[in-house]
Amino acid sequence: MHIRKLDPSTFQPSYGVTCTRIFPSPESGDTPFNAYWSLIEPGGASQLHRHHEGEAFIVVRGTGIMTVDDETEPVDVGDVIFMKPLTDHTLANASETEQLLFMNVYWEDIKLLLAEDDEEEAAAPKGVLTLAYPTPPNPNGDVHLGHFSGPFLSADMYIRHRRMMGDPAYMVMGSDDNQVWTATMAEARGETPQQTADHFAHKIDETLQMSRIDCHYFFHPNATGLNRQMLDNAVSKLYADGHLVAKDAPALWCESCDIYLFEALVRGKCPHCDAECCGHSCEECGLPNQTVDVKDAKCAHCKSTPVERNVRRLFFPLEPHREMLEEYHRKTIMSNQHRALITRLMGDELPDICVSHLCDWGIPVPMEGFEGQIVSAWFEMAFGYLVGTEELAQQEGIEGGWRAFWCSDEARVVEVFGFDNCWNHGVWFPAVLKAFDANANPPGAFLSNQLYRLDNQKFSTSRDHAVWARDILAMNSPDTVRCYGAYTCPESEQTNYTREAFAQFVEEELIGKWQGWLSSLQQRMDTLYGGKIPEAGAWTAPHLSFLKRLKGFLDDATEAYSLEGFSPQRAARTACQLVHAGNEFGKSESAWASSPTAHNELRTSLALELAAARCLAMITQPLMPDFSNHLWSCLGYGEPLKEWETEPHFVTPGQMVTGLSDDYFPTPVISED
Repeated sequence: MHIRKLDPSTFQPSYGVTCTRIFPSPESGDTPFNAYWSLIEPGGASQLHRHHEGEAFIVVRGTGIMTVDDETEPVDVGDVIFMKPLTDHTLANASETEQLLFMNVYWEDIKLLLAEDDEEEAAAPKGVLTLAYPTPPNPNGDVHLGHFSGPFLSADMYIRHRRMMGDPAYMVMGSDDNQVWTATMAEARGETPQQTADHFAHKIDETLQMSRIDCHYFFHPNATGLNRQMLDNAVSKLYADGHLVAKDAPALWCESCDIYLFEALVRGKCPHCDAECCGHSCEECGLPNQTVDVKDAKCAHCKSTPVERNVRRLFFPLEPHREMLEEYHRKTIMSNQHRALITRLMGDELPDICVSHLCDWGIPVPMEGFEGQIVSAWFEMAFGYLVGTEELAQQEGIEGGWRAFWCSDEARVVEVFGFDNCWNHGVWFPAVLKAFDANANPPGAFLSNQLYRLDNQKFSTSRDHAVWARDILAMNSPDTVRCYGAYTCPESEQTNYTREAFAQFVEEELIGKWQGWLSSLQQRMDTLYGGKIPEAGAWTAPHLSFLKRLKGFLDDATEAYSLEGFSPQRAARTACQLVHAGNEFGKSESAWASSPTAHNELRTSLALELAAARCLAMITQPLMPDFSNHLWSCLGYGEPLKEWETEPHFVTPGQMVTGLSDDYFPTPVISED
């Protein structure tokens, strides 16, 4: 017999409680579960968290409040609380004087974990009103490949897939006209800021169309009175409700230029990571700054060192919205990089964000006492999303306007942006939206990406260090540009673009492997069956194995297009892997053609290879729509491909296969010379 006494001196902190292990132990050996004594001090609570194991809490002493996802219940001595895998949970001590002692037992059960996933997938609603809204580009230049390969292509791929899944899905984009970057470019061009904004917004819209980005509505904020009206109402309401406050605070001022410095007008080093940054935020670490805390700050015009002056401006204090934000973040889908950034930001006292600036370009503050000040273009953006949605709804005849998307639990809103915008969209904008309208729902999901680099330097419109999407699209097909953009998308780390690497990918992968395999398949079909698709015949073990691989490719692609696992890289690479597998399978099965008695096995081999081509058309429909439509037509289908399939299917026997040997992908061109 071995008796281990409860010893408080052995307790160690973990997840906001103190605990000590019971099992496994040297005395018990390995056990199929883990068990701990856990202690919560009076008034304390465990950290809200989730994990993949099943778990049970058994209350031994004290009383508590147990929260699992959206359910909260009081618990007492003897109560046993079971939690499924991946449920958010926390236990709070309900007493201010007595400790809460409980045993927690957890175990790994992959079957239980996967059953939970299957249950969620089966319960996923279809026909959900869906909106994807990439962050508005600054109209101080055309679309470069850094913009294109990140938010724009990601939003387009996601929306195309959702429509295949049966959702009424829309994409809205707009131009961020009132940014100070626009005024800076206008000065260099000898134009008014609005002329520059209109010129580049038009070019951006054209480039989106060239790249097959299926934008349902392109929003021009200064071309509609609704944007000014919405912003005026929002600023006035938030000020009256106490969410916007006026205060005198230090600001940077260039005495040489005699101007107030903010955002693009000041350059220096990030106070958090020492990377080069402007006022407002840092592109490298993604954290905001207060402008006055930018290190080694210089005026962007004359390079002189600014001084500090107190300036009365409007601010939006974030700290009062902490509880709402914490609850919101718990339910919102985002990448772990985005969540880690938000966790870091939320770990300190949240800042007061400046909402008005002294500037002659932008929308004026609509209240007395702020003459000469404009509303921050970033703050305007939060409401621009609503205005763009409103105009989309008017165009598409959707009842309820912007509220049909942003105030309905039955709708899905997804915002898509670069990593440097994570804090705006993840913290500031949700707080502003909820303060403006308590019935509004901030986006349920975020899709973010890291920076794309050109020749190992950041793409930059202001420095003219970019490959313009318009130029590369004018010399190459949209399919090749889209596929390479997705294949190298900077999802979790910065990736690098070179013209030579793009050309090599098209030559070796798309022309060499994709076109090579499909051409070979067409030739064999013509030679063996006159192009007419045969029925499958006799099956062998390798046949069944290949069919299972096709199912795996579709599963991978489905996950890559889903919110939880969204990955343009994975979608593009899954398509490449499918082509490689199809090519290898075709070569390995070619021996059947030389055997006079293997006609039935040969029919199965070719039917499976054609099923692989059909899967390729399915997987590439959101990624490379023109190629997908071409391939679908080559396989003999007269109707367009519209519905996503999660299972591989044979191409209809008797249909004629034509055109697979066409030189679909053109030779890449990287220079006009």
